[in-house]
Amino acid sequence: MTSAAATPTFAREMLVSPLTGPSKRSEADARVGMMIFLASWGMVFLTLFFASTVLRLRAGAWPPPDSPLLPSATQNSAWAITAAILASSFALHRAGKLARAGRSTAARLAYSATMLLGCLFFVLQVYSWVEAARAGVELQGSIYGGLFYALTAFHAAHVLAGLGALIWALPSVTRIADAGSAEETLRDRIRLSSAASFWHFVDLAWIATFLAVFLV
Repeated sequence: MTSAAATPTFAREMLVSPLTGPSKRSEADARVGMMIFLASWGMVFLTLFFASTVLRLRAGAWPPPDSPLLPSATQNSAWAITAAILASSFALHRAGKLARAGRSTAARLAYSATMLLGCLFFVLQVYSWVEAARAGVELQGSIYGGLFYALTAFHAAHVLAGLGALIWALPSVTRIADAGSAEETLRDRIRLSSAASFWHFVDLAWIATFLAVFLV
């Protein structure tokens, strides 16, 4: 996971008018700052994946023969979670296009759909934990269960942070569509593109988590 991969097309498309001088520098500085921020968190995820790989190799057989396996309900939930977060990224991308086109109501609806799908993601994640616990997959005393809970919980914390960022940027969707003053529009573009970049990063991080936990 790299900062380049974590900075989506949506973020680059948030420019609604050419900028010059200090405004252009401000937006460029915001982009660079966001890329550094995402790169740092990408390294944290990579470190966790590397550590989990080492533990799995040391365990020999995987899953360990004496460990309860993840139930089908948890595995099915993981696929539904993946669909929800991918759909949320599409809705967020759509919200940006609608905002730039001046379609305020439609942009707000698409943006709200992104947040609802994010909430659905979290609800399904909690459901998957509950079903895993009922099947005997424990956090302590099992490398298999410990890695499952650790990786998915760490990602879920980022989903909550992403939802907070989306709520923070929600008013910017309308203001961009209404094309306010140049200063307000610039500030809102930076705010919305930053929230969008983080959300798409969370999306990519889940894909990696999904592969590491459920498919590899």
